[in-house]
Amino acid sequence: MTRRPYALTAASLLAFLSACAEVPPSQTSHISGAGFRDTSALTVFIADILAHSLDAGRTVLRLAPYTGPDDAHAQTLLTDTLRERGFALSPQGMPYPGAQTVRYAVSPLGADLLVELDVEDAVATCLYGHDSTGALRRKGSCSLRSGASLTLRIPEQDVLVSGPPAPEKPQQTPPSGSVQLAPQSPVIQPHPDAVIAKPLPALAPVVPEHPALVTLQPPAEVWTLVEGQPIRDQMMAWADRAGWKISWPASLNWMVPAMTTFNGDFKTVMSSVIQTVSDEGKSIRAEFHTPNRYLVVTSPGGGR
Repeated sequence: MTRRPYALTAASLLAFLSACAEVPPSQTSHISGAGFRDTSALTVFIADILAHSLDAGRTVLRLAPYTGPDDAHAQTLLTDTLRERGFALSPQGMPYPGAQTVRYAVSPLGADLLVELDVEDAVATCLYGHDSTGALRRKGSCSLRSGASLTLRIPEQDVLVSGPPAPEKPQQTPPSGSVQLAPQSPVIQPHPDAVIAKPLPALAPVVPEHPALVTLQPPAEVWTLVEGQPIRDQMMAWADRAGWKISWPASLNWMVPAMTTFNGDFKTVMSSVIQTVSDEGKSIRAEFHTPNRYLVVTSPGGGR
């Protein structure tokens, strides 16, 4: 007696149920034609539109399932930024009472990227291109379609002016494996406008006549280093997000070995990243020019 027919029947049933459980493309998110820097910028743009359109402190968002390759970990980047903006998110994209379902689709359109953002039945479609530094900028106005109870609002930002495209720079592949360099002395330079905190004398507590109002602190900024992506590309994306300019030589580029999360403002987390890279034996130095919001990264040892 054999059980093979039964096994085939069970396998067919499982395949059928799996097919039925698949979510149609119109209900999933995806990004294609975008590198890490663009993906990071797009997740910030999407989060800004949502924060401009909804009351973050009173809104629960449900991110539609993501389909297709996600080497840049777009869902993770978007989740971090949405939480930073003050939104609550349903766990694992599960249905949640009162949650607003968010879907995004990014597709290449020539050298540009077309972004469609859906929040329930409200839709925004925007076109993004690159400026002379390679940063992503919106091109013109977005097309909006109001939903039954929501109209998406687009925050003001610099719009890319039409002109001749910037020449493409050859991409350098980060070296595989570790690069042995002589350990450097501490490379994070003390910032000229840094202030050393001095301890204050203890003061007797003052009891207010009326209950004090509680001031809510904004959520801490979250920055995620994505495993398997070049560190230079990720730092360029972080600078775009923070509104900084960055000069980082293409030769100083290594693959990030593991997913790591940092909390704090741009200067704080960037200093931590540079120090971590230096501790690994790499020759690297960072100089912050705060008034100009400009960061210069160099290699004192002149090596890789």
